[in-house]
Amino acid sequence: MKTSLKTILVVLVVILALAVCTACNIDSQPTTTTAPGCEHTGGAATCENAATCEKCGESYGEKLPHSIVVREAEEATCTEDGISEGKYCSECGEVFAAQEVIPALGHDEVAHEAQAPTCTEKGWDAYVVCSRCDYTTYAEKAALGHSIVKDEAQAPTCTETGLTAGEHCTNCDYKVAQETVEALGHKEESHSAQEPTCTEKGWDAYVTCSRCDYTTYVEKAALGHSIVKDEAKAPTCTDTGLTAGEHCTKCNYKVEQQPIAATGHKDEDNNFKCDVCNVELCTEHIELTLEAVPATCTTPGLSEGKKCSRCGHIIEAQVEIPALGHSYVVYYEWSLDNSICTATKVCTNDASHVEATEKATVTTVTLNVTTTKVTYTYAVEFANGAFTAQTKEVEGEVSLENNIATINAPAIVGRVASHDYVKFGFHDATKTYTFTIYYSEVDVWDGVSVSEGLAGSGTLEDPYLIQSGDDLAYIAQVVNALEVKTAAFSGQYFVMTKSIDLNGHALHIGTGSAWGTRQIFAGYLDGNNCSIRGINNTLSLFGCVEGGWIKNLSLYGHVEVAKGNDSVGVLVGYNRLAPLENITNYASMNGRGNVGGIVGNMEQSVDTPATNLVNYGTITGVQNVGGIAGLIGRSLVNCTNWGLVSGDHDIGGIVGNLYWKCTLNGCVNYGTVSGSTVVGGIAGVRNGSIEA
Repeated sequence: MKTSLKTILVVLVVILALAVCTACNIDSQPTTTTAPGCEHTGGAATCENAATCEKCGESYGEKLPHSIVVREAEEATCTEDGISEGKYCSECGEVFAAQEVIPALGHDEVAHEAQAPTCTEKGWDAYVVCSRCDYTTYAEKAALGHSIVKDEAQAPTCTETGLTAGEHCTNCDYKVAQETVEALGHKEESHSAQEPTCTEKGWDAYVTCSRCDYTTYVEKAALGHSIVKDEAKAPTCTDTGLTAGEHCTKCNYKVEQQPIAATGHKDEDNNFKCDVCNVELCTEHIELTLEAVPATCTTPGLSEGKKCSRCGHIIEAQVEIPALGHSYVVYYEWSLDNSICTATKVCTNDASHVEATEKATVTTVTLNVTTTKVTYTYAVEFANGAFTAQTKEVEGEVSLENNIATINAPAIVGRVASHDYVKFGFHDATKTYTFTIYYSEVDVWDGVSVSEGLAGSGTLEDPYLIQSGDDLAYIAQVVNALEVKTAAFSGQYFVMTKSIDLNGHALHIGTGSAWGTRQIFAGYLDGNNCSIRGINNTLSLFGCVEGGWIKNLSLYGHVEVAKGNDSVGVLVGYNRLAPLENITNYASMNGRGNVGGIVGNMEQSVDTPATNLVNYGTITGVQNVGGIAGLIGRSLVNCTNWGLVSGDHDIGGIVGNLYWKCTLNGCVNYGTVSGSTVVGGIAGVRNGSIEA
């Protein structure tokens, strides 16, 4: 329908009138207009405009109300800005309450004092926390670990009590008290009485002890002879005489009277010649015995001889007896605690002649363990070729707890054991376990010193010798100076000659264990049944090993993994193509991902299994956590876990995550394993096979 010009003019006049009315603050009618004679219809009102008539095109009716939308406020945090509540119309977009930025609050810091770590408790430097959020500057310091001094056992005697072995820490009140061992009491042996004689002492009945010098023996002195003298009779020139004699009236003791030859005629000068006929008168010699002189090892002797006491004539000449020479025999004597054996080579002909003596400290103790007893076989070796290796067996009792026997290593003066204790699981009561504990001297590292080089040439025949913590620090210095993804000591051999106590000082051989950050130790390391003690690291001892091997080593201490580091084990973080053999871990470990008591991540290599790995330490983490290894792509043979293993998911007593094509053969778990999801006594995630 067409709108007439007249209608348009009328509408304009009305609009102007309303505008004037509004400006004059006079009540006005609604802003819509109605053309005369039009009944408006159609059109849709909005929150901005009234509806428009489809017939005349005029606005009519009222606007719709706004559709208000509320935008919620967001509170400001310590580090993030907030925003106030806002309102707007979802139809037209008109803003009724604009949102404004609320600045970040900043941290509300609360100060905490420092606490020094002790032997068993962790410590920290002074730090602050925020009362509103989890912000903190807290940095934990690991517990120092005990500085242990062994208190030697003292064997009891018949009359004096003994002491068991003990130990104490020089830095705190930790102590394994020595317990009193009751005196043994005498082991008496009876002896019959014997009456004294004229020449022999006697005694009443008495007892002695077979273990010590205790005795009730009381000596009765010999009675002595009751002597009657038999008077001498002097010889004459022609008549024989008699020597003086004597006899006892109570026994058969007698000094026989000996005939004395007639003196013959003597001249006035006593020359045994007759003054009348001038002939020799010593026709019967008076014999004088010349005593024998016994031969010794080094000097000749003389046989018994005889001569005339009057004229000096040699009746029976003394014959020289050749020197006996030495007849040596070797005696071996063990100390009371069986830690030292003394060898002595002494002559049986003369005990004062000692050719050689040597003290040897025990190098090994072999355990033979049953459900009821343990037999300790102590063994020593001597440097002197005159002495042979010696052993001594000592028996002890065994007590089982849940069918498990725990045997502590005997204390050896001046040396440390390769294994402080060993556990055996008895599922077969008839079985006997045999295990050898090795003993070595220990070097304590000061945490600073570094050797300038190593003894040896690095060949298989003449390996580099690791004789101290300084030597181990030298290896770390060489490896840590490498560019990432490069190797040191490739194809070179190392042998430990002493155990090393890091004494709580951190030592990392390679500062990274991830593929892109690794520095590689590629040598062949034989721990020679020594141990590395006092570990206090935030990374593995070896960040990455590749190409060589590590064997015959025990580990003690604690590893607290630094934030951001994954694939960490006490010994090795990332192991690539390097077999491990005969490794025992006693250290505890707290990490995150790919966490193992011995190795964090073992790359796939089916042809080179790891063998005889044992864990006693407590191992905790988040994902891929195992008593032996966190994540492996390599087969394991004869590996055992005794330690507590815990984490969130993919947790196993032996391995957390077992890759495909890998086999666990003869592996046993005795430890407690716990986690939230994917938890197994042997393996958490299992893509390989497990065989008995």
